[in-house]
Amino acid sequence: MDILLRARGWSFIREYSGPKLLTFRYPPSETGVDYLCPGLEPVSTVVVVPDRSGRPGAVANCKVEILLVGTPRGQAHFTSLATLTTLLGVIESHRPTAPTPLAFLPVGPAHV
Repeated sequence: MDILLRARGWSFIREYSGPKLLTFRYPPSETGVDYLCPGLEPVSTVVVVPDRSGRPGAVANCKVEILLVGTPRGQAHFTSLATLTTLLGVIESHRPTAPTPLAFLPVGPAHV
């Protein structure tokens, strides 16, 4: 997954990652501090929560949180790792002024 995301222009965020989650941001979507002030996400971010219940290194049951640039801070859309790969183009093309393209995914508070 790391190789796939980095090849598409995503950056790993070490400060917000650890054994319980992996965090990536999409720099081309970054809006800067103007969006932080009103409580909006300044950059599209993907948080992967590994499933530690199975065999070590297994990624099949990972949970994925998608935070879209311009949406309320900490509000994530939830999906699976398999679905994430099909949604990457939609996530990468999203900009703050556009309608949320993931309205069909469940929404809730993010880990980060």
